[in-house]
Amino acid sequence: MMARQAVGLLLGGLIYGALITGLVLLCLTEFRRIAARWKLRRRLALKKAETRTESRWRRKLRLTLRTALGWPVPVSAAVACLLLLFAAILLAGWRILPISQALIIALIGSTLPCLVLYIRAVAIRLRGSYEGEALITEFLRQYRICDCNVDSALEQLVTGQAAIRRTRQSVYRLLLELRTAGHPEQVKRATDDFALALGTHWGRMLAANLCLGLTQGTHIGQAIEDILIQLREARSLTEERKRLNSESIRMAWFLVPAIYLATVLMAVNYLDLPLGHFLRNQFYTAEGFLFFALIVFLFLFNICLLSFVVNRRFDF
Repeated sequence: MMARQAVGLLLGGLIYGALITGLVLLCLTEFRRIAARWKLRRRLALKKAETRTESRWRRKLRLTLRTALGWPVPVSAAVACLLLLFAAILLAGWRILPISQALIIALIGSTLPCLVLYIRAVAIRLRGSYEGEALITEFLRQYRICDCNVDSALEQLVTGQAAIRRTRQSVYRLLLELRTAGHPEQVKRATDDFALALGTHWGRMLAANLCLGLTQGTHIGQAIEDILIQLREARSLTEERKRLNSESIRMAWFLVPAIYLATVLMAVNYLDLPLGHFLRNQFYTAEGFLFFALIVFLFLFNICLLSFVVNRRFDF
């Protein structure tokens, strides 16, 4: 009976998700037409909204999504996808589970993509922060070669052969935004986005100096040299901290799955519980599936905490 309920939950979630997606695709043209009419009627309000300063939390969410996925995704679209996922899981679980358990499973199911995206964004920014010394060294070299022209130095930095595979994309986006900037406020917004994408102190200092060089024509060579000196001094401290704290993140990645597998082996070998019966109780009953979802959620949440505490970015 419980096996049928679990299978019904999964099939119901797939059916409701496919139904909602199909309705959206069928009515996509009409939705676009309605949106165009709405924008036409509210064109003055939308024009004011474009010039309005973006809030800091919304900018962080937008840059986190762009870092994790590799392409720009509107925050409203990401929130809508999460709400659709929550609604699909809730509608599927409401038919065969109590409302409290259906809500818990729906919350866990809609939160897991956020945790995965956050872990991926943190890992990309962590690896990119270690390219700071190479990035600033190459920029300083190109800045001197290009006769202290910031725009030309950034262009040569993007097209060059420096070992900045992860931060090159951020520099490329910065260069594109600077080419379309029409006044100093847009230049400052582009450099602020660049600093938030890097997420480091040296990134914020570099972005501030780039803004000064582009808007006021200030010579920033000495300031870039000071950033490079501080990065070289911080490298020795970072390597020592990384050596001392590298074991805890490995334990979290490998020990938790190993403990779960050990419980399976002990249940099969010492409690004489057949493997099929164990899997049926774990995945085909409401309580077993709920506890498994909690295990996965807490495992990913623990990885997030360790990534925040242990894997510190290369900074000063």
